[in-house]
Amino acid sequence: MEEVKTKRQSNIELLRIIAMLLIVFHHFAIHGIHRFNPGIYEALPTASKLFVDFSLPGGLVGVGIFFMITGYFRISKEKISLLKVILESMFYGICLSIVILVSVLTKSTYVDYSNIQTAQEILKHIFNPATSYAWWFLSSYVILILLSPLINKVFYHIDLKGYLILLIVCFICVYTIDRFVSSDYYSITRGILFYLIGGFIFRFVKLENRLWLKKIIFISLFIIGWSLFSIYNFFAYNPSIFELNSFLLKPEIKDTIEASLLAPISIVSLFLFFQTFKIESKGINFIAKTTFGIYLIHDSHILRNILWKSLLPNGLEIYQTNLFILYGLGISILVFISCMLIDILRILFAEKYYLPFIKERINSFFNRHMSNDDSIDN
Repeated sequence: MEEVKTKRQSNIELLRIIAMLLIVFHHFAIHGIHRFNPGIYEALPTASKLFVDFSLPGGLVGVGIFFMITGYFRISKEKISLLKVILESMFYGICLSIVILVSVLTKSTYVDYSNIQTAQEILKHIFNPATSYAWWFLSSYVILILLSPLINKVFYHIDLKGYLILLIVCFICVYTIDRFVSSDYYSITRGILFYLIGGFIFRFVKLENRLWLKKIIFISLFIIGWSLFSIYNFFAYNPSIFELNSFLLKPEIKDTIEASLLAPISIVSLFLFFQTFKIESKGINFIAKTTFGIYLIHDSHILRNILWKSLLPNGLEIYQTNLFILYGLGISILVFISCMLIDILRILFAEKYYLPFIKERINSFFNRHMSNDDSIDN
């Protein structure tokens, strides 16, 4: 299979940045409010509740976009490269393990680990970040990349009709059913589905004529999908307001409709919307490199607890006014920017030293102990 060389497209890199920002807003809503501070949501006025629930779709949408971007750029490739991703996760695993130790030793109220749990978390974050679900997205991404040569061998050569048939079968018989039955492998099948959609767009979708009309159509579909998704969440979290006891609000049905209808509309339309732009920006490309680091820093098992409990103070005064909307916007953007700056420091002052050093050690090992001269790619 002949690989198609792809260069960074700043429109897609900008989408990558926005997708991560959407994910941070989702984590503010789901972790900061609904999971770690559930009493806050009940105290919020209606406008603030709507703001929280309008932030919720960012998780499914942002993750789907990242998988689509992966498929878009990888569908034509044979080689796999995971060293950089694994080393970055191990780097932050070490940093977060220090946070775990300090939290346990200082008897932080945000962390209540036994000695065994502390050891487990440290080992998981440092030595097995890709296989231990220390970060679920990382584990799913690694499995997807390992599967990608086999997926690409089929889907890069199949014709349009065959691709569509297999995509529909995957969407209905694997992805949707996995969501409905709460399969343990749903995070992987989700990655495969949106990887295939990204690959489909790379191979068959060409946006050239009447771009202004397509921009309007795609952004309209995104707004519709996102709004329906958000309103659905609002109904589900406030059934007493509307005296609803609908079959559609049952968790299994709600999750399936969101994952199989509302989220895909938002994900695909937003991706196609950004496809209609042609942008070249080294600044955007550089910031986009930090998105994985932003995810690793703010959504580890240990730090998400500390982060969202410390940023959402006790006392209900602020939550009972619509100033909470500004507060929620502010702390979500603050988390994004702070994590971005931390990862920029890693890129500038750490990665340029540890990455070449470890690659050289690995290549030296294989050159010494294998009969071929294959080297480790980025």
